[in-house]
Amino acid sequence: YIRGTILHLLDEIYTKLSLINIRKVTRKCNLINLHLDSLDRNQFSLVIDHD
Repeated sequence: YIRGTILHLLDEIYTKLSLINIRKVTRKCNLINLHLDSLDRNQFSLVIDHD
């Protein structure tokens, strides 16, 4: 019985941690995408200036 509750707690902790990790990863991806967007805009403006 005790072992079952411990496994249940570990399962809950694991799911919470994985959710936190997923949020962190998505946040990093969003930051990277924003960075790439700004780079693309800079290159685009450079191309426009070059014309």
